Formats: sequence, C-alpha cells, structure tokens
Amino acid sequence: MFFILAIALLPLAVIALVATLKSINTAEVQKQQLLTAAVEQSAGKLQAQITAIKTAQSLTVNSIAHNITIGDICGRMQIFVRGGEDAKDVHFIVVERSGKIICPATDASQLRTADALALRGKSDAQIFPTVGGILIRSASDDGRVIAATLYGASYLDRLNGVRKADGRRAVWYEQNGDTIRVGDTIRYTARKNISRASAAVGETGIRMTIAVDDPPASLARSLSLLLPLLMSVAAAFLGWLVVRWLLINPLVALQRVVATYQPGTVIEPPRDIRSASGEIAELGKAFQDMSQHVADHEEEMGAALQRQMKLTREVHHRVKNNVQIMSSLISLRARATDQADARAAYASIQRRVDALAVVQRNHYAELEENFGVSACPLISEIAASLRASVPESRPPIAILVDCDPVNMDQDVAAPVAFLIAELADIAIASHSASQLRIALIAEPEPARQARLSITSDAFDDENTAPSNATHLYQRILTGLSRQLRQPLTYDAEAHEYSIMLQILRDPSETFA
Repeated sequence: MFFILAIALLPLAVIALVATLKSINTAEVQKQQLLTAAVEQSAGKLQAQITAIKTAQSLTVNSIAHNITIGDICGRMQIFVRGGEDAKDVHFIVVERSGKIICPATDASQLRTADALALRGKSDAQIFPTVGGILIRSASDDGRVIAATLYGASYLDRLNGVRKADGRRAVWYEQNGDTIRVGDTIRYTARKNISRASAAVGETGIRMTIAVDDPPASLARSLSLLLPLLMSVAAAFLGWLVVRWLLINPLVALQRVVATYQPGTVIEPPRDIRSASGEIAELGKAFQDMSQHVADHEEEMGAALQRQMKLTREVHHRVKNNVQIMSSLISLRARATDQADARAAYASIQRRVDALAVVQRNHYAELEENFGVSACPLISEIAASLRASVPESRPPIAILVDCDPVNMDQDVAAPVAFLIAELADIAIASHSASQLRIALIAEPEPARQARLSITSDAFDDENTAPSNATHLYQRILTGLSRQLRQPLTYDAEAHEYSIMLQILRDPSETFA
C-alpha cells in the first residue's frame, strides 16, 4: 500500500509544484506588465501636459511680442498652467531678453529670471534639481520674449497619478545625470525584492522611473511551495524503502554471487533472493541454468580444442616435412648434374625453398603460444642457409645480420623470407659482391613498424648489366612489396633496398 501511495503521490507533487511555480511566475510577469503600463501611462500624461504648456506659452509670448492685446493674458496663463487648482507648487513667469519681467512669478525664489533666460532654442523641458521640479520654457518667434513654467515635486506627484501604497513605491525623473524624486523613496541597498520600470517622456530627454518594493513572501505562499516538496520527499522515502527491500538487497546479493563466478562452476542463488520479487527469483534461477550450460559447453569446447590443436600440429608437421623433402630433392638434382649453370639454378631455387622452410619451422615452433614469428631467429636461420648455399667456386661473401627483437605475423614473415632470398640470390650471383648486410630495425613508439634494409655492393646499377634475369628479379620484388603493402625503395648511393614492415610489439598481440 505504501508503494502504491508513493507512486500516486509523486506525480501529483510534481504537478502541484510546477503549477505553483507557474502561477507565481505568471503573477510576477503580470505585475511587471502592470508596472510597465503604469509608468508608460504616467509618462504619456506628463508628455501631454508638457506639450500643452509649450503650446500655451508659445501663444502667450508671441502675443506679447507682437503687442496683441487679448485681456489679462498673464492671469489666464496662470490659471492654465495650474489646471484650475490652487497649486502652490506651480510657478510661471514671462520675461524679455533684456531681463524685464512681464508676468511675475508667484514665487520669485522658486523661478528666477535667469532660469528663464537660460533657454537657447525655441522651447525645452528640463529637470530643475535645485528646487526639485521640471522647468518648461518657450520663446517667441523672434526670441525676444520667453515664458517659463516650473512644476514642483508635489504637483508632479499628483499629475502622474502614482499614489502611496504602504510606503513601498517611489517615482523619479532623470535627465543628463540630473535626478529629482517625487513620492516615496526606497533604500535599494537594504531590500532585494524590488521591481522597476522606466519610460521616456516623449522627446524631452527626461526618463520616468517607478519602483515598487514587493511585500515579503507570505506564510501561505511558502507553504504552497514546500508542501509539494514535502510530499515528494515522503513518497520517495517510502518508495526507496520498498524498492530496497524487494529489489536492491536481492540484486546486490545476486551481483556478489555473479561477480565471483568462475568459468566451469555453477552459480547458486543466495538466500536473500527468496524474499524478493518473483522476477528477481527467476533471474537467479536463469543465472544458475546458464552457468550449468556454460560449464557443459566449456567441457565440450575444451575437448574440441584439443582435437583441433592435434590436427593443426599434424598439418604443420606434414607441410614442414614436405618442404624439407622438396629441398632434399633439389639438392640431389643439383649434385647429380655436371653443368655449372644448372647447379646455380638449382641452388637459387633451393635458397627460396629453404627460406620458406625456415618460416614454416619458426611458425610451427611458436604455434601454441600464438606469439607470431620471431624475426631474429628467422633472419639468422635464413642467413645461415644462405651461407651454406654459396658455391665453392665463388669468392667468399660475408652475410651480416642486425635485428631487433620483434615478432611478425605469418602473412608478413613469408614475404620477408622470399624478399631476403631474392636479394641474396642477386648478391650471390654477382661474383664481385663481397658482403651482404640484412638489418631489421624497429621504429620508435608508438609506431608498430620496423625497417628492413638489405645492403650489398652487388646492387650497383652501373656494374649490373640489364638482362632478362634482372627484369625477372624486379618483377618478383615488386610482387613481394605489394604483398607486404609497402613500397620497396632503392638507394643507389648506399646500394640498399629497404621496406617498412608491420610488427608485433607485444608478443601476445596478433594481426586482425
């Protein structure tokens, strides 16, 4: 029952938490949108008022500049700028460029003549930080008469429609680094949950900002967030207890038994698995049956492997014997002939057969270890066979071997043996050659390659006349290099043939 409740409560808790967070986020977005709309509405209202004041001031100063008498124009202007209210924080003045006051301000200390004469264009609206207001100025068409209206902070507070709300709201205006504040003031360093929105007041360069200090989170809001979390934690804890009792503990016990499994043995399911779910008990029985089948199959495979190894050894043994018989037959035929050319041809063939026999013997010797063919014994044995095959009528030739301890695959060893035999045959056939050097040097790590080089003064192109035999040698060498999948290069100055070979760094490695 606890398990069912945990499964049922977890999705509900997640849904409730997501819904609560979404509603809170939606409320925050709506609050920000309302704040933005409020500041834009207030900025638009102030822009409309500034435009109206500029228009009225322009009509007034142009009438005065052109001596048009339309009654008490100063009095009507005073009533217009105050909006029909007894606004003590609104001041108005009209002066000439000479400094003569035409319409006096209601409070000369608040709006001075110099403030009105500071106008440079036709009209402007400027923050007046010294008295905390906005100064709106207009000049006549000839620039001779100037009118100015000052809206103080208290009038701006009433004009923008922003009202006090439990002391958590502030309004201010900014222009070119100057700032005036109206309404409440918020200490931003002490509070973090503050929302704000700004809007430009037309094209005056003044920017209006409203900031709202959000109330602290209520207890109901905190509980609405914590309750889904508490429900999910409780559901997860109950689910963990049930899962651990029915699944985790039995699986851990079964894992320990499987981890200690050795091929050939039979797995016995642990006792803890009996109290687990039926699926885990069936899994333990499946492991037991599988281990039994593996033990039976291993026994059969071991017997089959022994039979295969015996058959492989027999095949290699027969191949080795056949190659030795071929070499012996060639040797008998060579001794039976009296012609020097025939004996040389038999010797050349026998060198190639002996090279193949050497590869077969080395591969057969390391067959069971599967280490590949050891390069040093292979090349050394080929060199010894080559020394023995040198005719007595020929001047002595020194055959030198320099080899690093590396291993080669059978598919590489056979072409290498034939390549050495072919080049050695050229050197032995040339009576002017005094030395043949065979070197196999491994490349630095991590390259798994070795460089095979065969050097002899018999490889001098200038001293070797072209013939059909030379052309045949070149075809054979080209075919062997293709079999090794590497180019066979010739250095005329060093009288050296060289080729790169794939090797086995670790004796336990084999080519795929």
